[in-house]
Amino acid sequence: MSASKAVARPLGQQALWLCAAPAYLERRGAPSTRAQLTAHDAIVRLLAAPKNPGNCPQAPARRACRSALAGEGIAQLPGWFAEDEVRAERLCVVLQDAQPAPLPNHVLWSRNTRMTARQRVAIDALIEHLAPQRPCGRA
Repeated sequence: MSASKAVARPLGQQALWLCAAPAYLERRGAPSTRAQLTAHDAIVRLLAAPKNPGNCPQAPARRACRSALAGEGIAQLPGWFAEDEVRAERLCVVLQDAQPAPLPNHVLWSRNTRMTARQRVAIDALIEHLAPQRPCGRA
């Protein structure tokens, strides 16, 4: 679909949380400033494009989450992806007042295609589901 023939509707923003396992934070201490992150083990390349285009788009987040759960460092994770782990206290959000900027989410469809009622309901459900997420759990 070329850009000139596409319609984009903002769905909201995807929160990004800096998370680490409690065991990692007990061992290394929790950073209290962004500058202190450089002294910590970082789980990086979350947003890197996969080398294999057949990879699931969630694969980098899944790998980063597994590494964080294993106590390997601090990971930047989508809030919706980390939420259950944070609520269960398997991950902690660090630097709650200094989280990365959220990423915009959009839905795209062809300008040449008339939107059906099902599509409209699906888009409205996505907008409701992607309401702003606030870090929960302990710092």
